[in-house]
Amino acid sequence: MHSDSSLLQPADPAGSASSAAQPRVWRHLIIQTCILIAITLAAVLASEFFGLRFDGGISSLLGFGFVLLPVLLWLVIAVRIERRQPQPRQNLVGTALLCALTAAAVGLPLLQDFFRIEQWLPLEATFQRILGFTLTAGIVDAALKLIVLHFLVFPQSLRRRADAIAYSLAAAVGYSLYLNLALIWRWQPTWDIAGIAILSNYGIQLASSLFIGLGISEARMGRALPIALPLHLLAAAAVSGIITPLVSSLMSGPIGLTGSSDRPLFGLGFVIIALLAAVALAALLYGLAERRERDAYVSAGDVEGRRGAVNRRRRWGLLLGYGVLVLGFYLGVSLRDASLTQASTYTNTAAGITSRYPAGWLLEEGGDYVFRVRDMAHRGFNTFIEVSTLPVSADTVERNLLDRLTLRRSQTLIDYTILGYDAYVLPDGSAAVAMSYSFVARDASPFLEGVSSIVVGLDILTINRGQALIVSFRADSSIYAQELATLDWFIQNLDF
Repeated sequence: MHSDSSLLQPADPAGSASSAAQPRVWRHLIIQTCILIAITLAAVLASEFFGLRFDGGISSLLGFGFVLLPVLLWLVIAVRIERRQPQPRQNLVGTALLCALTAAAVGLPLLQDFFRIEQWLPLEATFQRILGFTLTAGIVDAALKLIVLHFLVFPQSLRRRADAIAYSLAAAVGYSLYLNLALIWRWQPTWDIAGIAILSNYGIQLASSLFIGLGISEARMGRALPIALPLHLLAAAAVSGIITPLVSSLMSGPIGLTGSSDRPLFGLGFVIIALLAAVALAALLYGLAERRERDAYVSAGDVEGRRGAVNRRRRWGLLLGYGVLVLGFYLGVSLRDASLTQASTYTNTAAGITSRYPAGWLLEEGGDYVFRVRDMAHRGFNTFIEVSTLPVSADTVERNLLDRLTLRRSQTLIDYTILGYDAYVLPDGSAAVAMSYSFVARDASPFLEGVSSIVVGLDILTINRGQALIVSFRADSSIYAQELATLDWFIQNLDF
């Protein structure tokens, strides 16, 4: 472990090995970022203006190539820089790997399964989306990266401010690696759209990591108040909260199968501007901190007392930082609950049905059903709940009605399979019959190139007063279990 006293000395004169090593980190960061921007821009221009297209297999390979590109660039340039240093930094690769594992084991599951951001955030107004992404994705990402940096490198491996930037870059590369792998594996976008999405993820993680690095460098060696680290963590979360929804809005425009729309260029342009602006702001703050530290340098006789003050500020800064993250997490949970519990009311006097359904879902009427609600925020197969009625006689058996549904669906749905039958008890205590099934649905989104998904469905049928009521629920198999909670809530609020 390095002595704190080395951090309380003035910066080395220009031209020394230690001083020259500091700007190399920023050169590394800028070179890597500019190469990624240039390659992504070339891919989008080739697709948009020259009509360069690839089939599914080659497009997927290119997508995975975009995923690995930031990692390979970082490894090549970082190894070259570290070899030239008299004291190479430790745990750079370990930081990247642990951040990738943390994103896989905690980060993405928290956002998808706990916060369920795809179910409510995309349908909110712009300000609510920014606030929502800040308090969910931004807070989660900042907290996990701070924990990794605190565990591996803080404070023992930070000898100068440039070290914090180097470790922040490693954290951004590792954390974005898994997010990008999950994106390509799950959605399989076209190669040019994949490039924009991957550059966007990398840019968001890099910008937020730089603010975290600036915060821990202040907590480690600066003279700033303990509140400096919490403020930098909030800035890191806000960066993710601002960029994520705006990029999503630009990329969700009417891009056709031919790729002739200019939305990819709008999205890419915003990503590039936001990324360069974030890096420039971080570099400016870094330079101001360095200058402030040089101006505040005191004589060697005061080093011991100053070391104790820095240690106290560091402890209080960490405590306040984690407190701010916990508070942000709590506010994110509250915002999620408030959005997911918002409901609209549907009434059909002719059918004798009154129901509450999630406020953000699309309501449809007509056809061979009374009404249907769909979750349009979910990419891929939209979770939906459908209510239909049939007049029946007194001796009608529920199983016969379900068999009739099976016969009709097997002629229109791909690989329709009955999974089983079970008894179901309604909220009023009456009995119903449940039938579960699965089939294959093909997504029509131009981004996904007709990707197939397995859908699991559940029909709940009950007969009352000469009328059969059928509640049909369908969701993608990957989220079916968690979406059942929405079905249970819907059944609790259904009157017929």
